[in-house]
Amino acid sequence: MSRGAVVVAPGVRLRLGNVEWTVEEVEPHLGRVVLAWPDGERERRSLRWLANRPDLEAAAEAGAAGGARRSAVLSDLSADQLEQARIRAEHVLKPETG
Repeated sequence: MSRGAVVVAPGVRLRLGNVEWTVEEVEPHLGRVVLAWPDGERERRSLRWLANRPDLEAAAEAGAAGGARRSAVLSDLSADQLEQARIRAEHVLKPETG
């Protein structure tokens, strides 16, 4: 049995079994996701664990939350992440600008 794609992004609600979780953070570079129980308790899991759950599905209200997400902006980055992005941008621009 094949299921459709499930969006995993901050603010999206997922159903695992009979429990609805909210995605609080996604750490793709670490292969992890932080899920919040309805009572607010947080749990860090691997993306592999989440992808291999046969009972994973998007919650009915998740579609609206996923569509209302705002775009990422530089102010979302920590100081270290911003510095790393600048270094990478300089590296990409170097062949063009010399």
